[in-house]
Amino acid sequence: YTTLFRSACPWFLAATCAILPADREICRQGLEECGPAKVFRDNLRAVEMVWEGMDREGVSPSWKDVLAKEGGGGFVAFL
Repeated sequence: YTTLFRSACPWFLAATCAILPADREICRQGLEECGPAKVFRDNLRAVEMVWEGMDREGVSPSWKDVLAKEGGGGFVAFL
């Protein structure tokens, strides 16, 4: 899992900045390629919550704030 966790971190961080649908899809694919383990699926769900907030508010929210507000403090696998 060590290599997968190292892959998860940059994909997650890039995804939190992705605005365009094409960029989001690339990040989604990168996160999915980390593997089927729950921790990696949770990372993707966390990113989707960030995107929902971004689309709703019109600005990129802090992913830490989004997770705290949504009760997803345990999502991000590489922290």
